[in-house]
Amino acid sequence: MLWLCLRFPLLPLEVFTRAGMHAQRPVIVTEKHRVLCHDALAGEHGVSPGISASTAQALCPGLLTLERRKEREAAALLGLADWGYRFTSLLALEPPDGLLLEVSGSLRLFGGLERLLRQVEDELAERGHAHLDGLAPTPAGAALLARAHPCTPADIPPWCTNGDLAAFRAGLGELPLDLLEVPDRQRLRMQRMGFSRIGALLALPRAALGKRFGHEFLDRLQRLDGEKPDPRLPHQPRDFFHAELQFLEPLHHSTMLLFPAQRLLRELGQFLDRRQCFCQRLDWRLRDISGRTLALGLPCSLAHNSHAALIGLTRLKFESLRLAEPAESLALVCRDFAPVHQQSAALFPDADEDAEQAGRLLLDRLAIRLGEGCVHGIGTADAHLPEHAWRSTQGAESAASGATAIPAQRPSWLLPEPLPLARDAQGLRWHGRLRLLSGPERIESDWWGTEGKRDYFIARHEQNGTLCWVFRDHHSRRWFLHGLFG
Repeated sequence: MLWLCLRFPLLPLEVFTRAGMHAQRPVIVTEKHRVLCHDALAGEHGVSPGISASTAQALCPGLLTLERRKEREAAALLGLADWGYRFTSLLALEPPDGLLLEVSGSLRLFGGLERLLRQVEDELAERGHAHLDGLAPTPAGAALLARAHPCTPADIPPWCTNGDLAAFRAGLGELPLDLLEVPDRQRLRMQRMGFSRIGALLALPRAALGKRFGHEFLDRLQRLDGEKPDPRLPHQPRDFFHAELQFLEPLHHSTMLLFPAQRLLRELGQFLDRRQCFCQRLDWRLRDISGRTLALGLPCSLAHNSHAALIGLTRLKFESLRLAEPAESLALVCRDFAPVHQQSAALFPDADEDAEQAGRLLLDRLAIRLGEGCVHGIGTADAHLPEHAWRSTQGAESAASGATAIPAQRPSWLLPEPLPLARDAQGLRWHGRLRLLSGPERIESDWWGTEGKRDYFIARHEQNGTLCWVFRDHHSRRWFLHGLFG
């Protein structure tokens, strides 16, 4: 096995800066009044992790100080785990800032370890995350090496290519003892006994090691060097999309939301491509500085993934938005999906398909402008009588509902209720004479429902030439006008 540990040392800062809207002043993240991490501009002024927040302010006037948000870091790590699932099916969280990916089964798919690492590097840079890589035959070893000796695509440890476990253990033995996560009291005891390297502990007999430092420590050490298996709880990716961007400074205008929205839509596009589906609704959630959340729903009737179309719909929605208070964060949630129907690409562009997509996009734009309840279509219903054989549709169903093949002609306009017709010896009358042209067509409904038995005819008005749809009811023996042809 080959484990890749991805560690994100700047994750407390990146939950604020990932929106891509950088502040014009240095930024630090503090915890218990101590600097946890900082950006490059603050580092140029001498700010370093561990110093007090007051010292950092003295070194760098005008510093933007942010308090650490652990819950947002956990949410960001969960989103990264969903993203990492595209590289392997065996992935585990390594809180608070790491992921563990078993990549030995994915090397052929990505063209080797170097190409896989480069693709990981490129995609994380596009997502706005700095990271450190650790490679080892064990998950604990990969997590340790990500902190001690991070590797790069151009500098891959030799045991990763030849699978030499002895070489890995030799390299592990050269690491300082301070890298082990053990209580300070136990570490001090090891140092007093003369141990400074991990290899010195590994050289001891296992029984003596467990007797001196406890069986729990011995078990962790054996998992580290591969003497014992180290099973990890695999991460199961979420079946919906959720991503949030926190702003360094509140945004006062809705037009400024479009830039971070583009990043979220790109990540949604990657999610949809991996799952071979397309979204049917976007839910934007905007939180202001008072903690209130504004939900903005966008209908999406497109039958394929179009980043440009989603950006256009989002821009249209944000144009009508007026912020009562400055916005603190923007989130995108998508739970409604439909599978993409795979088909061979056509040699020449399909004008009908382009027109259909343009029609779907137009319906979405109208729904945003007028309101979703103001735009609907007409679909067929499972009924025989014409007045019951249609229904109102909305959203994606409205765009997807097409014409159903009907064996006979139907008028485009049905009257609200069938209109009784007068009949004399010369025929039917309705503001003049009606002459039957074709028919009859028998339509009979189910006996357990709305019982009906009718013979339909197409008739022409002798004065103005209007084509009418008339029927004779078998129960009452009367004639009715039911619709008009265009």
